[in-house]
Amino acid sequence: MRQSAKRRRVTYLLLAALGLTILLALAAIAALLSGYARLEAAGLGAAERGIPAQGRAAIGTLALACTGAGFLLARIFSRGLGREDLARLEALHESIRKIGAESSFSAPIELRRGDQSRQAGDIDETFQALEVSAQALKDHQQRLAYEAAHDSLTGLPNRLHFLQQLAQTMALLETGRTRQVGLLFIDLDDFKLINDSYDHPFGDRILAAFSERIKHSVRGEDFIARLGGDEFAVLLESIHSLDEAVRVAGRILDEVRRPFDLDGRSLFLTASIGIATTTHLMRSEELLRNADMAMYTAKDRGKGTYAIFDTTMHEQAVDRLNLENDLRRAIEGGEFTVYYQPIVSLFDGKVTALEALMRWNHPQRGLVLPDGFINVAKETGLINALNQVLFRQSFAQLREWRAQGLTDLRLALNVSARILPEPFFWEQFERELQEAGVPPDALQIEVVESEMAANIDHTLMALERLQAMGVHISVDDFGTGYSSLAYLKRLPIHSLKIDRTFIKDVINDRDDAAIVSAMIVMAHVLELDVVAEGVETESQFRFLLDQSCEKAQGFLLAHPEPPEVITRLLLSGKALLPGEGADSGD
Repeated sequence: MRQSAKRRRVTYLLLAALGLTILLALAAIAALLSGYARLEAAGLGAAERGIPAQGRAAIGTLALACTGAGFLLARIFSRGLGREDLARLEALHESIRKIGAESSFSAPIELRRGDQSRQAGDIDETFQALEVSAQALKDHQQRLAYEAAHDSLTGLPNRLHFLQQLAQTMALLETGRTRQVGLLFIDLDDFKLINDSYDHPFGDRILAAFSERIKHSVRGEDFIARLGGDEFAVLLESIHSLDEAVRVAGRILDEVRRPFDLDGRSLFLTASIGIATTTHLMRSEELLRNADMAMYTAKDRGKGTYAIFDTTMHEQAVDRLNLENDLRRAIEGGEFTVYYQPIVSLFDGKVTALEALMRWNHPQRGLVLPDGFINVAKETGLINALNQVLFRQSFAQLREWRAQGLTDLRLALNVSARILPEPFFWEQFERELQEAGVPPDALQIEVVESEMAANIDHTLMALERLQAMGVHISVDDFGTGYSSLAYLKRLPIHSLKIDRTFIKDVINDRDDAAIVSAMIVMAHVLELDVVAEGVETESQFRFLLDQSCEKAQGFLLAHPEPPEVITRLLLSGKALLPGEGADSGD
């Protein structure tokens, strides 16, 4: 009997050595997943002291058990140990359990006292269970690896995965296995307005739908990724020419232009795409940066289009960054002021309104017009700070003019439709209006037609709120938007401002003349006033007067001027008509 018991003990110890070898490999994998190996080792040292040599293999196995599947083998090894060793193992198990509780780590360790009547087949069953556990561990590892490399919203590869794939593709250039690599950097235009106007879950659905459209637009071998937010990228791993990249970009733009129909809403969106290609090895980040810069160029060109990277864009990007830094400093330093341009009645030359226009007194560049900074302000969110300057200065000036008896004037302000729905805009607008003490009906808000049409539902809500306050509303740059005529009768507006591009050639271009005439007739049918922008010649003035256009604005009548110059003009009561002392041009 003693001999038989001894053989069984030897057998168990041999199995312990074999199991430990297998477990060490499994534990290495599990330790990578759990990250608790050091913590467990630190907690086991004290528990191991005093254990006889014959039990150390089992204790080591139990220590590894807390990393995953090793607890199955711990059941086997516990059978061949004496009561003293089992007692210490149970103490060790309690120690590990405490460590797991303190570190939010759970390890299903089970100790079972020896049962000499068990058959050897139980060991085989245990090893089979161990294999199942090892496969589960492998599946878990693969799942974690997938989640770490993919975007949870769209299922597309994420930025890290994309950069890894890009690096591998760039390496093919060096080996000659591909001739040219292309990259598209895609950004949804004005997506922030979607999140602000609806909610983030709705915006997430738009992003998911957009990702599906990209998938339908690219070739089978192309690699798509979501870089973050509303930014996506397409890696064209092997192209023969730039034209191939342009064709893919064109298909994506066509897909985006189709309305997104969600929850009974039809949203018209656009995207800007930057295209960069290379035939030689370069850093992945550099190619991505080039495509990113090209994308911003596409936005500067009016959005909803693509731009191809060239070396001048790097210089432009540096200039843009410097401009942004200067803009932040200028707002803090009070370098902005408001100029005013009269809006004049064509019938008697009387100033009926004044448009407030921002000017930047740059210490090096001199007087900078809005075209030089307004787009950067919108893209960086600095437009809110500029609006506060505009409201504060112009409202105070209007109050001063009204105190001087000029109560028939209306102040016209340009406001982007992108920020009209934002709570921050309303907080600023109402606060500054209340502090200045001017009536809302002395104000006119001008909104660019193309921005208004891009998100008609939320723009309409904001305009109705302004109308309820008594503020007059004007559609600016009328004729340059798209699909807005269908909504025109729904908008609570009071006037239209015909864009200067139609007025410029109204005398020499029959089409422009016909379009302007039709706009004026349509506005009168809808009982709206009409203002013609960019009037610079007497012949333009006479044409508009013949068409019964009520008001005009332009260098022929008056330039934008600082408040002190405009104040003298208003107090003089001078009529601003051609041939009566008005400025004849610029």
